[in-house]
Amino acid sequence: MIQEFNCAITKFKINYEIEIEYKYAIISFPNYFEIVNESNYKAFFLLLRGSIESMKKKNIKKIRQYVTNQDWLDVMKNKTSWKIVDICNFEGIPYLVVECDINDALENIGKCFGIDYILKI
Repeated sequence: MIQEFNCAITKFKINYEIEIEYKYAIISFPNYFEIVNESNYKAFFLLLRGSIESMKKKNIKKIRQYVTNQDWLDVMKNKTSWKIVDICNFEGIPYLVVECDINDALENIGKCFGIDYILKI
């Protein structure tokens, strides 16, 4: 099942591919790089927090994300609680599948974007 969260004002989108049976959801940010910037981080992270809370209500326990090896090395490894759980290919490009506890997701995503202070919103 896919669930999309949108902000009508900012046009931010956050998508989850939900695997109810396995209690995880794969998160993606389809328009993050086109729309999100330092002036609207707070609105983005408010939407993110709301979407994570919605996943918790569905009894989702883990959040997964597809990332490049370079992103893993540059911004995730040793800085967050993300763990590599699989490797896959999309159109011949290798991606790592990383996973974290849903309760750590907001903090982990904030750290990946270099925004530790976002946890105070």
